[in-house]
Amino acid sequence: MIFLDLPKIAMWSFLAGLAVGDAHAADPVDECRRLAGSIDEPNNKERVGVDLPFIDTSAATTACDEAARLDPQDHASEFRRARAYMAPGPKQDIRFALYTFSNAGGLARRNEGAIGKDVSDWYRQAARKAVTPASYEKAAKAGEVEAQLVLAFLHQEPRFGALDQAKSEKWMKAAAEQGNSKAQWWMGQKAEARGEFEKAREWYQLAADQNDPSGYFSIAMHHKLGKGVPENRAEADRLFEIAAELGSKTAAEHLETATHSRRERSLMADGKTIVVPADYTEPDEREIGLAFMRAYAQYGKQTGFRSFTYGLFADTAWEIEINGMHKEGCVKGGQGYTCAFVADLTYRRSSEMISALGNTLQGQIMSSAADRMTRNGSKRQEEVFILGSEGWYSPTLQMQAQKGMVAAMGTVAEAVGGTACGLDEVSGGEGC
Repeated sequence: MIFLDLPKIAMWSFLAGLAVGDAHAADPVDECRRLAGSIDEPNNKERVGVDLPFIDTSAATTACDEAARLDPQDHASEFRRARAYMAPGPKQDIRFALYTFSNAGGLARRNEGAIGKDVSDWYRQAARKAVTPASYEKAAKAGEVEAQLVLAFLHQEPRFGALDQAKSEKWMKAAAEQGNSKAQWWMGQKAEARGEFEKAREWYQLAADQNDPSGYFSIAMHHKLGKGVPENRAEADRLFEIAAELGSKTAAEHLETATHSRRERSLMADGKTIVVPADYTEPDEREIGLAFMRAYAQYGKQTGFRSFTYGLFADTAWEIEINGMHKEGCVKGGQGYTCAFVADLTYRRSSEMISALGNTLQGQIMSSAADRMTRNGSKRQEEVFILGSEGWYSPTLQMQAQKGMVAAMGTVAEAVGGTACGLDEVSGGEGC
């Protein structure tokens, strides 16, 4: 007798239906090569690749991170991942890129027996060049900010064999004085290490003025811990929330009330229940996002300041991150407001789904579905938003979330019937 877990079969059928149109999408290794590979790599007759300044960091880092997760020993994917993070753009992380280049060289050396000495030497030499100060000195002296940042990190880290703190600070200060927010934050860190808290805040503020979340986070920590200023938890929370809204996950972890907006917290009489005023203004974008998350997370859980899972079971659930809510306008009516907005969402497989499926065919289908939904973006929506005792909520979004779960469960009969016919045919029967 064959046991069928009906609810889970329903969810798999529902999710596979979402992904069927994209089931043959390129795998992450191929995508990483296409988006961040070098045309000079060995065994590249098709000359697939992109010049480093033109790499799309958002798409390339996503693909290469997944490729590295699938095969952590792949020297080529690691090399391309380093290029993705080295390129200018929103996901640029020069320090991480340098570590990744170094790791790619080590992997190429270990893989020499399988890939051959010539291929191994190419990757090792390319990686070595990427972490050699002489490769960047001319550009840095000419005022190129990225080159100055690279030199600052190379001279800061012992593993690159060029440790020189004076040179490191010289180049970081040069980049900071040209307005680079990462360098400004780093200069703040150096000042803080010397106990110069006021000077540190000046550098952090310069970074924060450019919407760098690290700048806001560091100033918030000063207010939280009383570093050179009186302790002020309210001001710390205000700054932590700004940093979290700008993408700092660490800031979100420091927020004691990350599940409510500032206005919601200000209306709490006992720290828990909101006293709803007779008249209140329309929700802001953060509050629309909270109502959105509350509607869908009731069939999952909140996993971060702006992220939640949606699914009947942990190992079949999506993780969805709200990158932003773009409000177009609200009209007052009835109990609350009808607001038009576009949600900027990123869909991912939950960690439980990744553990359950790995790189199986089902796992690849789910990964492709997540990529497709993220690429397609969200359409313009008009939903009702009401301020209640537990915060902003949307009855229309709650209904949509419920319909999604009902649709998943509604596939039970089809899933069970199809599976039974298939199993009968495989076992030698006539099928259906």
